Amino acid sequence: MTADLHRTESIVRDLRNIGIESGDVLLVRADCLRIGMLESGVSGILDAFLEAIGPDGTLVVPAFTKQFLIWRMDTSYVRDQTTPSTSGALTRLVLKHPGCVRSEHPTTSFAAIGNKAEAILAGHDGGAPAYLPMRRIIELDGKMLVSGCAESNPGFTTVHYAQEVLGLSRRSVLRNRIAVRYRTKRGAIELFRRSSIGDAIKASPLLQ
Repeated sequence: MTADLHRTESIVRDLRNIGIESGDVLLVRADCLRIGMLESGVSGILDAFLEAIGPDGTLVVPAFTKQFLIWRMDTSYVRDQTTPSTSGALTRLVLKHPGCVRSEHPTTSFAAIGNKAEAILAGHDGGAPAYLPMRRIIELDGKMLVSGCAESNPGFTTVHYAQEVLGLSRRSVLRNRIAVRYRTKRGAIELFRRSSIGDAIKASPLLQ
């Protein structure tokens, strides 16, 4: 029944109540199913975030993709800019948006919509630190929101960014043992080995 469904404007009002403002740079990790159904469908959740930050704001989401232990490599898998993300339904909606910008990192890409999207994601490829966009979001006084997944995924990638800054992610026993084949801008297929590993990657089902 429609009476049980959220309206986009009610989500926007809730976002305003917790301090999300027009013009914000906003990083979101969300479980769309737990947020609930909207009258306009699941796409209404993205519409609500974009309405809350307005035309001058920027929405950023993780758009991570598969990665493998080097000795369990799926050689048929080649990551490119059209590869689906493993980061959930909100990211899938963002990637389909006509204004979406996606960084080119082979395993840890981010996607963004808004006037600062290009600046946040510029140069984030296989030669850049995995969590470079996090630094730029922090420098822009960005806000970060977990919605619907506080129990299953309570943190932000700020933890992994801190590990990266402190050099801890380069001490992992998995360093250079996590890899993926990817397509370069020139169309060549190359092997990428991760030299910066966050702790959470050890528990990833992709690596078991």
